[in-house]
Amino acid sequence: MIEKRKTIPFHEAAQTILDHTEPLKPEQIHLFLAKGRVLAEEIRAPFAAPYFRRSGYDGFAICGEDDANYPITLRVVAEVPCGETYDKRLNSGETVRIMTGAKVPEGADKVIMLEQSLPAKGRMKSV
Repeated sequence: MIEKRKTIPFHEAAQTILDHTEPLKPEQIHLFLAKGRVLAEEIRAPFAAPYFRRSGYDGFAICGEDDANYPITLRVVAEVPCGETYDKRLNSGETVRIMTGAKVPEGADKVIMLEQSLPAKGRMKSV
């Protein structure tokens, strides 16, 4: 005999599963054997990594005051490859050409993606 299925709310189904299962005990295993497993407790790093603000993509770091009235033209004061830093404070009217992973300079509030900018004789013009 075929019976019509009776649906139940999600929370009820979840509770039914919990009522019929027993949590596994935690175990210590080598890290390389942990693929596909779930942590038994939260792990926190003792320090921030990376310890500085990094650029998420190639582009131009700009100040918040310059982030208006597009298109804008800014003076390129430095180029910062990945792993390098620009140790001066970025001022309004200036920009730094920055690569993915590089440290965002002090004073910069935003990075304009390279694909959204047009270079113009040593200056960055954002569109």
